[in-house]
Amino acid sequence: MAWQDRIPACFGDQFVIFAGHWADEDRAKKAIKEAKAAGASRTAALATMETSIQAVSLTRGCHVRG
Repeated sequence: MAWQDRIPACFGDQFVIFAGHWADEDRAKKAIKEAKAAGASRTAALATMETSIQAVSLTRGCHVRG
């Protein structure tokens, strides 16, 4: 599984907060470690997160704070 595929699971269910729960944090640390190992830029990581926030919030019917 690519690091980009792990990002959506790093967001909380209700408010789509990144790594807000210990389980989400564990997944986030793994995804970040894999992104760094793959040579992903910060810009690429942020773009993936933004896309994931939109997709997760639509899929789960969540409210995005920010």
